[in-house]
Amino acid sequence: MCTCYLGHVLMAWMTLSLSCGSGSESSGAGWTHERGVAASSALSASASAVPDQLSCESSYVLAGSHSRMVDDCAPFGLGEYDNAVCAQAHGDAVAAAQGTRCPEPPPVRCPQRIQELWRGWKCGGSPGLDGTFANCRVQVRVSCSQ
Repeated sequence: MCTCYLGHVLMAWMTLSLSCGSGSESSGAGWTHERGVAASSALSASASAVPDQLSCESSYVLAGSHSRMVDDCAPFGLGEYDNAVCAQAHGDAVAAAQGTRCPEPPPVRCPQRIQELWRGWKCGGSPGLDGTFANCRVQVRVSCSQ
């Protein structure tokens, strides 16, 4: 009981510390299209602060993002799986998440789960940059649960 409680307290502290550190990013606003519900903050898939191990019944949110200069926004207005920029952002988040290990048996089995929570995408010009850019950001929840 005490070990389990301490584990949850430690994980809550670690999650709070990671969310407030330099590796955290908010979902931001200004996305033309959105799907799902964004977490208020998420670790960046490119940050070195992604945990390498989680305790059982713990989780964190990780965000991958990608942008590409394009000639035509039409193919990138799709937020579904046909949007290559979102596919790359999703892949970056999942690849970073797979670096986190979950407890292995014995005594319990807590497999890793990666679930997409939210994605936002847009296409258009960026202030100060010449050209048209397709942009996408994807948040996934990484958890170790029974």
